[in-house]
Amino acid sequence: MNKILVLVIVVLASAVIGKNTLYVLHEGRQAIITQFGKPVGSPITEAGLHFKKPFVQDVRYVDKRILSWDGDPNQIPTKDKKYVHVDTTARFRIVDALKFIQTVRNKSGAKARLDTILDSATRNVISSHNLVEAVRNSNGIIEKVEENKKETR
Repeated sequence: MNKILVLVIVVLASAVIGKNTLYVLHEGRQAIITQFGKPVGSPITEAGLHFKKPFVQDVRYVDKRILSWDGDPNQIPTKDKKYVHVDTTARFRIVDALKFIQTVRNKSGAKARLDTILDSATRNVISSHNLVEAVRNSNGIIEKVEENKKETR
């Protein structure tokens, strides 16, 4: 009876430690290991089975795929004081997972930051053109929004 009890305890302890030691990183994701909430080491980008210190370290997963951002529809005045209905959208990819975790922490933080940057860039460019210029030269406006966005980084 004692041998069975000891065996059950050993199996359960091994399962708990194994579950807290091993983690699987899927394709399209990268991982940051945090120890007591602070990132340690460089991002793990290769898919597969990986190890971490049990009970001390946690895994934060970050997408490597292209993500989308959709801004709120706005009515923005043009230079000639006519209002244009603008619906902004963008695609982005997280390149540096460590910097991402340190600065915006998660996807909702990133989207909030994009709200601020892209909405103001769009508003600045649309309000600096007349309605006719904005409609006729929409590709030029998109290029100016991208330039304005790069300047705010």
